[in-house]
Amino acid sequence: MIMDEVLDRFIQSAPVAVMVRASVSHVFADSALNGLFERNAESQYTRTLTFSTLVKLMTKLVFRTHGSVHAAYRHTPGIPVSVTAVYDKLDGLETGISEAMVRETSQAIQGVISGLPTPREDAIPGLRLRTLDGNFLAGTEHRLDCLRSSGAAALPGMSLVVREGRTGVLTDLIACEDAYTNERSLFPQVLALVRPDDLWLADRNFCTEDYMAGIEERQAYFLIRHHAGTKLHALQKEKYVGSNATGDIYEHNVRVAGGTYRCIIVRLFKPLRDGATEIRLLSNVPRSKAGAKRLAEVYRTR
Repeated sequence: MIMDEVLDRFIQSAPVAVMVRASVSHVFADSALNGLFERNAESQYTRTLTFSTLVKLMTKLVFRTHGSVHAAYRHTPGIPVSVTAVYDKLDGLETGISEAMVRETSQAIQGVISGLPTPREDAIPGLRLRTLDGNFLAGTEHRLDCLRSSGAAALPGMSLVVREGRTGVLTDLIACEDAYTNERSLFPQVLALVRPDDLWLADRNFCTEDYMAGIEERQAYFLIRHHAGTKLHALQKEKYVGSNATGDIYEHNVRVAGGTYRCIIVRLFKPLRDGATEIRLLSNVPRSKAGAKRLAEVYRTR
């Protein structure tokens, strides 16, 4: 067939591009997205407007093809419902569906990446690096009339996102409709994702006994920036262990609540934007697995 001949030419000249395009088309095919919705929806259902249509509309916003849902709707022919119905379905979309979309599509994408000839090595051999970060969704400029005279925007929500270190793929999403929820209070949902020999990398908002002790109880490891509100009790004097591009590095053992951890101190050559002159990192990674300089370098990747 003519199409087979054309495809063969692309495969010969750009095999990786063809593989990526085919893989993405398969993962985000209408049937795959609609099946994901049916498996994970609890109260929502499909009558006329499909989940795959919503994804197509939102993709146009994410990639800035259009500046609003309404604009994307007007430039997408064949949608069998009104724009009001589109907004209604988006407004009622369950957080579990968004979480499932990240989880299930990432599994499919990682399957493709694992087949590449040169996979990325682990940052620390034997440990699966997972970066945890919070994302507070920005207040929209399309605001309710009653809020337009207020200087503070009404925030639409927040989420925690997990990134897999070897592939760079976002593997998990914890969505929260309450934008004023503290990241620290979501530790039960995060701990449910922890597996043995994980290495969880996170900023100081996650520096609590709940996170650190919970990760350790699950036979995993953490590398978390110290928060000033978390009390440290030094068990020995600081020891100089070297320097990197950002500062001199020291280390000592500390007690935090019921746990004893390593405290890695980077005294910065140049202050941060907030004026901080040092960064303290807490970790339960044994010295036999990684030295203080290596852990400091790994933290820089977040």
